[in-house]
Amino acid sequence: MQTQDRTPTTSTIPARTANHHYAQMRCAEDTARRLSSDIVAHNTLATMTGIAWDDQADRVAVRDSYYLLAAAHRAGAHRIERRSRRALAWSDFKANPVMETYWKAGDVARLVRRKASRLARSIRRMVTA
Repeated sequence: MQTQDRTPTTSTIPARTANHHYAQMRCAEDTARRLSSDIVAHNTLATMTGIAWDDQADRVAVRDSYYLLAAAHRAGAHRIERRSRRALAWSDFKANPVMETYWKAGDVARLVRRKASRLARSIRRMVTA
C-alpha cells in the first residue's frame, strides 16, 4: 500500500473571501449569543435557587472569546473588501487617468467653494449679530 503525501499546497487551499469571513463572523456571533443566553438563564436560576455555577467566569471568558473572534473575522472581511475596492479604483484610473484626474479636480474645487461659502456665512452671522 502506497502512502500519498497529503500536505496542502497553494492550489488546494481555497482563498479566503470576504463572504467566508462574514459567514465565520455570523457563526461566532451566534455561538456567543447562545452562550450569553445560557449564562443569563443560569444567573436567573441561580438567583432563584441560590446554586451558582463554579465555572461561570470560564463560560463568560469563552463567550467573550467568541465575540473577539467575530470581530477579527469582521476586520478580515473589511480588509479584503478595501483591497478589492483599491484594486478596482486603480484599474479604473489606469484605464482612463485623465477623466479620473478631472473628477478629482472638480471635487477639490467644489470642496474649496463650499468651505469659502461656509466661512462667508459665519462671518456674515458674526457681523449681523
